[in-house]
Amino acid sequence: MSAVCCLGYFKEAPDQVIPILSKALTDNFADVRIRAAMAFYRFDPAQAEKAGALTTAFDCLQSNGPHGSGRLAAGFLKKEGKLPPSEKQ
Repeated sequence: MSAVCCLGYFKEAPDQVIPILSKALTDNFADVRIRAAMAFYRFDPAQAEKAGALTTAFDCLQSNGPHGSGRLAAGFLKKEGKLPPSEKQ
């Protein structure tokens, strides 16, 4: 979870980072998936959207992962202006 989060800062190594973040978007744990989506979006928003990072974040909204995946997803999507009006807090 923490390692995936850190990958968003390694912009000089896209050939290594993008495949890892793409794979992490489908991890079994929502806490890993949302952190991968956030890191991917920080790394390269266009590539992240193409890989499904926003869809992953929306899926994590309903999660109650032990490390705050639902809360992180809501905060991330709100910050990016992607939440529908009915879900903004």
